[in-house]
Formats: sequence, structure tokens, C-alpha cells
Amino acid sequence: MSAGCEMQLGGSPTIRCPVPDDVANFGDEGAAIGPGFEPAISVAITIGANHPDSVRSLLITGPAILIGVILVAATVFVAYRYAERLSRIIGETGMTVFLRLSAFILLCIGVQIVWNGASALLRTLPG
Repeated sequence: MSAGCEMQLGGSPTIRCPVPDDVANFGDEGAAIGPGFEPAISVAITIGANHPDSVRSLLITGPAILIGVILVAATVFVAYRYAERLSRIIGETGMTVFLRLSAFILLCIGVQIVWNGASALLRTLPG
């Protein structure tokens, strides 16, 4: 294993970093890092920024938020559990498409966060 991370330049946007053998046995290839927890983090930020204003709306949206968090956690678990198998099935081109779609969804979530912040700021300005 190398001491640092390697970024494969060219056709593939993959960054490979060594993983300790007690975490996973990847040999010299390392673990691929891609869009993973970023959407979950941005969803948590969006939910926190758009919190309910009253107790009644919290009672309505609270269970929905909890169900959403559980579904995201289950999806991430299943995705990580079967990532190698899925990677073999969809191939390199499919992985590239999947990574680009994930990046686009993350971009859309970021645009929504910026839009919400900018619109809230503009509402506070006089005039």
C-alpha cells in the first residue's frame, strides 16, 4: 500500500486511498472514495435549515423526518454491503454514469440550499 491517496487522472474520476487491513482487505488497490455521505450530510443541513416553526408542525414532520433518515441509512447500508457485486454487474461505464448522476443530485441539493439561504436573506432586506 502507498502512504497517501492516488488520484487517477484521465477517464476515471476515482480517488483511491489505502485502507487498513483490519477495516477491509483491499490489497494494493485501496478503497474508492466517491459520493457517499455527502448527500446525507446535505440533507441533514437542509432539514435543519428548514425546521418546523410550531410544535404541531414538528409533530407532523418529525415522524416523516425519522422515516427519511431510516430509509437513507438503510439505502447506504445496502449500497455499501453490495457495492462490489453491483460494480461487477454495471461495469466501468455504469459506474461512471452512476457517479456523475450522484454528483448531479448533490449539485441540485447544493443549489437548493443556496436558493433557500438567498431567498431568506432577500426577505430580510428592506424595500
